[in-house]
Amino acid sequence: MAYFDDDYDDLRMRVEKLYTGSSWSEDPPSRTRHLVGNVQVDAWDGTLVSVRSAFQLLRSRLEGVTDSFHGRREDRLRVSGDGFLLARRHVYLDHTVIHATNLSSLF
Repeated sequence: MAYFDDDYDDLRMRVEKLYTGSSWSEDPPSRTRHLVGNVQVDAWDGTLVSVRSAFQLLRSRLEGVTDSFHGRREDRLRVSGDGFLLARRHVYLDHTVIHATNLSSLF
């Protein structure tokens, strides 16, 4: 099941909305911590790199509301200049049920 199926324009719109003051689900903003580990390079063809990793996203909000999300990411990175650009990301949560009242964080 896909929770997000956003392209670049959708992501840009989400970020712009956060700055308008009308994103009530994030007022006040959540405090988040992203932890990434077990990074494995699966394939490299010179211009594209396929990478798998494990992640944990910790989020705290208001007084006593905390959420923890964990799972794996499968990323496709494109070589660009001295770095990389994210070309594709698939996120697989380990959760079968999400108890959070909103989900506005990017994994």
